[in-house]
Amino acid sequence: MSAPHPRARSLALGLLLIAAPVLAQQMYRWTDAEGRVHYSDQPPPKDAKNIQSKNLSANVVETDALPYATQVARRRNPVTLYAFECGDVCSQAKNLLRGRGVPFSEIDPRQPANAEKLKTLTGGTDVPVLQVGETVVNGFETGRWQTALDNAGYPASASSRQVGAASKASGPAAAPAAPTQEAAEAGGTPQKVPAVAY
Repeated sequence: MSAPHPRARSLALGLLLIAAPVLAQQMYRWTDAEGRVHYSDQPPPKDAKNIQSKNLSANVVETDALPYATQVARRRNPVTLYAFECGDVCSQAKNLLRGRGVPFSEIDPRQPANAEKLKTLTGGTDVPVLQVGETVVNGFETGRWQTALDNAGYPASASSRQVGAASKASGPAAAPAAPTQEAAEAGGTPQKVPAVAY
C-alpha cells in the first residue's frame, strides 16, 4: 500500500478544519408526540414540540499557571512580604518565595500608611517580614520561612508551568542569582525602615 498523495492529505486536512466548526455549532432539544425528549445536532421534525436550539462553542479548558495546591494555599493563606530594596536579606527573601513559586503581594513600609500596618502587625519596623495567612515571621531565616510556607500548604518548589510563565512575563532578562547556601541558612540581619516623616 502506498502513502497518500501530498495533495490528498492537504485536501483532507483542509476539509477537516472547515468541518470542525460546523460540527460544534448547533444543538437541538425537542419533545416528540409521545412526550419523549430528544437531543440532536440535526434539526427536529416538523411535528416536534418545545424546540430549543443552542449554539455551542468548542470545549475550552481554563488553565492557570499556578498548580492547584498553590491556588488552594493562596486562597486559605495569602502571602504578604513587607520589604523594600534593603540589600541581600530582602533579595534572599524574595528569591525564596519565587523559587517556591509562591504568589505574594509586596508592601513597601517606607510609605507612611504601610509603616503603620507593619508596626501594628509586628510592633516594629524591621524588614523583611513574612505574613502567611495569620502567621507572621519577623526577619529572614530560611528554616522559619520554609516551615511557615509548608504549614500553609505551599508546594516546596515552583512547577514547570510557573517557571515558564514567569520567564515569559519577565522576558529575556536573567533571574536574580540564588543566595548561597551559607547565606540562606544563616538568614540575614533585619533592616530598619528609614525614618518617615508623618
